[in-house]
Amino acid sequence: MRCIINTNMIADIPWDLERLKKTPQVEWLNRKGTVHSLLYEGEPFKGDCATQVFAYYASPGTLNANPELDRDLPAIVLVHGGGGTAFDQWARKWAADGYAAIAMDLNGGRPKGGTFSNSGPAMDHPNIFHAMDSSRDQHWCYHGVANVIRAHSLIRSFPEVDDGRTAITGISWGGFLTCIVSGLDDRFKAAIPVYGCGYIHENGPWLPEFEVMTDEHRNQWIKMYDPSQYLGYCNTPIFFVNGTNDFAYLPDIYDQSYCLVKGKRNFQITLEMGHGHQQGWAPKEIEMFVSQYLTDGTPLPVIHSPTAYPDHRLVASVSTKTELLSANLHYTKDTGPYPERMWDTVRVEIADNIIVSNIVTDQKHISILTVTDERNAVVSSQFMFSVHT
Repeated sequence: MRCIINTNMIADIPWDLERLKKTPQVEWLNRKGTVHSLLYEGEPFKGDCATQVFAYYASPGTLNANPELDRDLPAIVLVHGGGGTAFDQWARKWAADGYAAIAMDLNGGRPKGGTFSNSGPAMDHPNIFHAMDSSRDQHWCYHGVANVIRAHSLIRSFPEVDDGRTAITGISWGGFLTCIVSGLDDRFKAAIPVYGCGYIHENGPWLPEFEVMTDEHRNQWIKMYDPSQYLGYCNTPIFFVNGTNDFAYLPDIYDQSYCLVKGKRNFQITLEMGHGHQQGWAPKEIEMFVSQYLTDGTPLPVIHSPTAYPDHRLVASVSTKTELLSANLHYTKDTGPYPERMWDTVRVEIADNIIVSNIVTDQKHISILTVTDERNAVVSSQFMFSVHT
């Protein structure tokens, strides 16, 4: 697939990054219990005063009612997707693993209290796609990115947090935002977009939204808000997590997106992975990847780009600090819509951290390699495409 790197400097971006990297004002709503709640300063909406963003915060100290546990903590920013909100269980999950965690609401409200008077735009198609004839303070994408960066600035300011050890993960639209933010906010040490990617104007379920835009608005939206404009500037180690049959972030645009990243990349592309928040935060490899960069955890294996040979062999080397137990080739010969394609799996040889597959590659339209290590951690290669996909 084509991989086009935008070599121009980011210019005329909608956000004032210097301002967003300052600590926002915060109002604590509840500092009792295992997960605390707060409001922090957001961007102005429709020319009015600054909005407020609801968020949950959890740490080892809040979970155990013991502030002594909160010293020099690594921290993570948790970004929900469509139909979601700030999830207290998500923050609790990361706090149980030893992290300070902040999970904000990007839908102009709060989980149990609905909207409030000084909230931002709702997370819906009119605000996401069809507000380009209005000022940027009415664009959901503008607020979404800004509020994620502000959440990062806020959690880095907490005295219990080591501001040099922070990460971000987002699911679906949250993964979309994570792709943008990873190219803008260089303070993160690890990023994990789940499902999300760029080039959504080229393929996927939102094509009808772009088809009804004027050319001017469509081009403006792409320039301002598509992750393809920002991933090329991502120097943060990034772990792309997706499914082979995802309905939204399809293999072709997914491939174009991760090819933009010039820094460290890893992948977990899973056969028929479900699309949802709980499915998106479930893979244990996400925490393993974060730990690799924030707490000196054992790195995940990395499958390097496979090489196809004329005799049909497919060979890939694997960098690993752990023992590899098995390797598989997953492939589809189907040519229909990506979400409907059927995939097959075959065991392949792995020896001395070299994967060798003798399956005839020209019969496969798309394939991936996966390895499983001694921790039962699974990573994949990037997608491999035949000429005709």
